[in-house]
Amino acid sequence: MAVTKCKVFHGVGAVVAEVTSNSTFDVIAIISDDDVIDFVSKPGLRFPIKQELCPSECGFANWDSVELDDRGIKNDGSDIGTEPMALQFPLAITSIGVAGKTKEPAHGSFIGAVYLEHETHKNLLPTNFPKWPGDKYRAEELTSITYINDMDVRTRYHGFVATVTAVAANGDVTVKLDNETDDKGNPLTWTFARTDSSYDHNPPKEAVDPAQSLAAMLNPGKTGILFVELMTALTKFKDLTGKTVGARGPKLPVGFEE
Repeated sequence: MAVTKCKVFHGVGAVVAEVTSNSTFDVIAIISDDDVIDFVSKPGLRFPIKQELCPSECGFANWDSVELDDRGIKNDGSDIGTEPMALQFPLAITSIGVAGKTKEPAHGSFIGAVYLEHETHKNLLPTNFPKWPGDKYRAEELTSITYINDMDVRTRYHGFVATVTAVAANGDVTVKLDNETDDKGNPLTWTFARTDSSYDHNPPKEAVDPAQSLAAMLNPGKTGILFVELMTALTKFKDLTGKTVGARGPKLPVGFEE
């Protein structure tokens, strides 16, 4: 039987303060795009991002070294690009720089999101971004989970606020994605089987309080946090007409895309 390990990550808006190598940055966390960024007088607010310390680079063998999540993905499964405006992509997870499989020099977006490993995030939170997550998002909506087995196969999930709207006779569940909308502002929906592996049936407590996990209470009218596999979120969410729209996910820092 395969051995599986897990990491939980939390997204923080950030701006690159200094590039120190092709894969290492000093960044300053910003909750909102209208935050005043002090690049000089408070150097202690900077913290390093070593982009090789992500799941795809560390793998199962060096899993304990992971400090940040990989880049988000597009709906064909490839990494989001390294263009300066990474916010154009859905699920812009670690949209700064070039974290992930790419070996290109550090020329990507200099403002965006970094998804920090749970313990790394907890250690930095009191001093570097004490107002996290801000007013727009719940913490769980800025949270991702990666599982890896000893064959280096990874499965990735992201948190969404969802409400169960229907349960079919065969047990299939339909949810409304409360904060994922179409162009007209209508919530997206998703229908799935209870046994489906496209959602995390038992997310770690570091990702969500078990009492708030929708996976444990899939009954009509219940609202909670559902961790959905990334490709599923991008290719299975639908609008009111049944057209596949796909998740957009949170954009960090807040307000930068507006």
